Amino acid sequence: MLEELIAALVAAAATTLLVSPTLAEPIGALIDGTYNIAAAPFHPVSGDIIAWWLSGGLAPSLPGIGTIFAVSLTCYLFAFLAKSGEQRAKDGGVLGAARLKDARELRKGSFT
Repeated sequence: MLEELIAALVAAAATTLLVSPTLAEPIGALIDGTYNIAAAPFHPVSGDIIAWWLSGGLAPSLPGIGTIFAVSLTCYLFAFLAKSGEQRAKDGGVLGAARLKDARELRKGSFT
């Protein structure tokens, strides 16, 4: 589970870094309730991603950045845990080769 959590954190951080210049401000405005589609149409950032981060775009966009990170982390964590669950099912599940004993085995006893 720790490996999946670390992978999800890394993937969510990368997604947040790449997507935030375009979506952080509109999402933050939606959260604040100040986004008006008619007055402020959606304008994706066509410039450099690094320039947006260095130009001070972080401070006014914190609610949007936090939302993007939280949604990304949740999605990636579900995806990575589902993949590890499939691998666990192939290995026999959490209990491995465990099985229920029938009445004959219970009467005989177990010497394992």
